[in-house]
Amino acid sequence: MKRKKGNYVLTEREFILLQSMIEQYGFICEYVKQKLLGVHLLSTQQLVEQYCVSRQTVYRICKAGFLLPVVKHRCYYFDAEEAKDFFFNYWGK
Repeated sequence: MKRKKGNYVLTEREFILLQSMIEQYGFICEYVKQKLLGVHLLSTQQLVEQYCVSRQTVYRICKAGFLLPVVKHRCYYFDAEEAKDFFFNYWGK
């Protein structure tokens, strides 16, 4: 990034990087908005009780990227449909 007459000039590579970051941020915001407003969410405790797994297992599955959590007020919430599909395929039932 170069400074030119009080303004900053980005190189083409820096501009593309910044543009992709902004697009990803917009996608993430839209995803969270859709999950919070459009579908039924399960808390971690509800997921543990419904599918008979430990809380640590839920966090491992989340860390591995199989379930995407929505974090709200330091609590993890999961899409009920995504969780149902994951555990159906996970157990092979």
